[in-house]
Amino acid sequence: MLLDLLSIPAFLRKDWYIFSGILGAQLEVFRKRLQETPLQEVETLHENMWFAVLARSHGLHHRA
Repeated sequence: MLLDLLSIPAFLRKDWYIFSGILGAQLEVFRKRLQETPLQEVETLHENMWFAVLARSHGLHHRA
């Protein structure tokens, strides 16, 4: 499901993202797919075998 979202241009128009519920075995596949988008991984947290990834848009427009 998360990989499908990364393929939707309209989904990628936000500034910040939290992707959670990623199994350890799927993390590297997710990271590779994330690198193909305008998003940059900021931080990854884990508990046991579950991971959450904080990402930010490369094209971030700062708001005044």
